[in-house]
Amino acid sequence: MIDYQRQAQMCSKCTKIIADLSEMYGISLERAMDMFYHSQTSQLIEEKVADHLKKEAAKAKREAEKEREQQIATLVSAEPFNIGNK
Repeated sequence: MIDYQRQAQMCSKCTKIIADLSEMYGISLERAMDMFYHSQTSQLIEEKVADHLKKEAAKAKREAEKEREQQIATLVSAEPFNIGNK
């Protein structure tokens, strides 16, 4: 799943939680948002997203290194140019 899609889903989930808190406790959305963003639940969600992004970054780095190694191997195995020799 593309990161921006995952981020949109997380925002949607957080919005739902905030709306539910507001309704459940009969408080304003602003107060519910404050409660949510200062809760352990919010911290856990953020950590999960951060962990996911770290894993994706590490994966991308490994793929880039692998590609670079393949490019180097291709260059090393290529025959040298014979400039001036016929």
